[in-house]
Amino acid sequence: MRNIYDKIVGFRAELVERCQRAKRSQKTLVLTTGVWDLLHEGHLVYLTEARMLGDFLAVGVNSDAHVKTIKGSGRPIINERQRAFMVAGFECVDLVYTFDDRLDIVKAVEPSVFVMSETSHANPNEGERLVQQQVVKEKGGRVVIFGPQRQCSTTEIIRRIRCL
Repeated sequence: MRNIYDKIVGFRAELVERCQRAKRSQKTLVLTTGVWDLLHEGHLVYLTEARMLGDFLAVGVNSDAHVKTIKGSGRPIINERQRAFMVAGFECVDLVYTFDDRLDIVKAVEPSVFVMSETSHANPNEGERLVQQQVVKEKGGRVVIFGPQRQCSTTEIIRRIRCL
């Protein structure tokens, strides 16, 4: 297994360089993004299926500040450093980057395939999501939207814990 720490990049320039290196090696670069809070089976299924669409999976982890704006003040439960580390621990993941700007990460990575979940695609920031898709397509990539993961959800886990 690769070193988990080697999979985590801290600077945009390093993200760009590592993704360009993968493309120069003729790898199909897949990008997906998410909160990845309280990891569960659905997350692993999603990431594994995303990886099957290419040869190199880059995963964006929403920063703590960004998560608060999209999920509310009680989130995330797990901080961004720990979430990035946990995501990097999955064998199917090749690269992890914590980000604030959804559009910037797509522009930086220029993925061959951009994977989105149906639930995030239908969120209140739909206009922003449409711009992401447009940028991917303009660069010759394609967008794949996965259906909802029925096994579990972080929101449901939090709800069950609160009921204890």
